[in-house]
Amino acid sequence: MLSLVKCCLQPKSLTAVKKLEFQKCCSIHTGIRLLSANNIQHPDKDFVPVYKFPYVRPLAVVNKLALYQTVLTATSIPVALLLKYTGIIGAPEVQLIAALGLTACTTLLTAGYFTQKFIGFIYYNEEKNIVRIAYNDFWGRRKDLDIPASDIVPLSDLPATPLDRLYLTFRRFSTKDSFKFNMNAAIILDKEKFKKVF
Repeated sequence: MLSLVKCCLQPKSLTAVKKLEFQKCCSIHTGIRLLSANNIQHPDKDFVPVYKFPYVRPLAVVNKLALYQTVLTATSIPVALLLKYTGIIGAPEVQLIAALGLTACTTLLTAGYFTQKFIGFIYYNEEKNIVRIAYNDFWGRRKDLDIPASDIVPLSDLPATPLDRLYLTFRRFSTKDSFKFNMNAAIILDKEKFKKVF
């Protein structure tokens, strides 16, 4: 145990080799991987990032909150009914718990509809002409999907919708499945390759 504490107490000044040894030691003993510029890598070296949406994490949190709220509501209403049956609380309290829970669920699930399948990153592999998108799924987790660039519907071919101010639709020719992405707050990392994608 003492060796674990000695290992994971990082001194203030370390050389690059010592820092690497410290990170390896700490991750072996604690299971915690330290984040630094050296160990954060792109998903694949052949894929170049061309688009980044910096607010994708808060959108994923909305999806997760919607699920947690649904579970909380699904458990609190039966518990409230049981407490009413035993005489601990009255009918108005049960109605209040049900109304608050269902209102919160409806609000978060509606917000979750707009935040799921939201693209956070777009990568492009010029050699293979493949696009990799990283998006939020229903559970608020990151999913990667590789798509041939020829399968992507160009933005000029998409019809205008009232929601274009919030997000644009990312569509493919081969499927009706679509994704969302925002151009107002996005960062275009490589304009030339972004134009090749769309």
